Amino acid sequence: MPNIFSSSYAVFKESLHALREDKKMLIFPIVAGVTCLTATVGFMLFTVLTIDSLGPAAFLSIFVWYICMYFLCIFFSSALIIYASSRSKGNKPAVITAIMIAGKNIRNIVAWSLFSATIGVILELIDKIVGERFGFLTAFLGMAWSLATFFVIPTMVFENKTPINALRESAALFKKRWGETVTGVVGIGGIMVLLGLAGLLLFVGTIQVLPETLLLSVVLFAVFIAFLIIVYNVLNSIYVAALYHFAITGEVKGGFSATTIRNAGLSVRI
Repeated sequence: MPNIFSSSYAVFKESLHALREDKKMLIFPIVAGVTCLTATVGFMLFTVLTIDSLGPAAFLSIFVWYICMYFLCIFFSSALIIYASSRSKGNKPAVITAIMIAGKNIRNIVAWSLFSATIGVILELIDKIVGERFGFLTAFLGMAWSLATFFVIPTMVFENKTPINALRESAALFKKRWGETVTGVVGIGGIMVLLGLAGLLLFVGTIQVLPETLLLSVVLFAVFIAFLIIVYNVLNSIYVAALYHFAITGEVKGGFSATTIRNAGLSVRI
């Protein structure tokens, strides 16, 4: 079996190569971030100006904001996966075209946003109820949910399936290609975490040596972390699109090598 670390690095490297070939993919998470920030400011102003106390209306406003954040993230992730998938097949897609195609699935995306946000709240409540003593339970449930839903977005947008049917299909595909999914996420996310830690060490070292640069260092560090988050989202979407295509057709696309796609995972079965 191939080494998990070398396989993870291969996934990261080849996803990064695909991003270098078409940097327009960075537009999707940037627009999503700006839109989420704008919506957050709007909800904050609305809550402050119209709600006097922390009661049911305030909690309802927070939940609506929570749903909106889910929706915006899922919508632009859908558009990005559509774009990445089209490009991997040799096409030259337009950003606006991918967004319009995602818009055609708006009903399913809204339904999935409501469903997944509700599950998120339930998992948070379970975590609060069981406490740290049984933290492993919520960690396991969260991991199982993440893995089972890994292919929900491409299944909805490419097969026009309802969220529940997409969830079933996603779980089935995940069982078929468990290893690639786990290693890909760990590989890309793990490297991003290492880069983030390197940036943190540089930040701490800078403010210790040059304390007068604190404000500038904070701004630069925040921009660096935002950039890592943006790149991670793009790389992960590129990988999901390629892996989904492989799980469905058996074909390797997206600039990945056959070895990376077929052998990137752990020999685990659920």
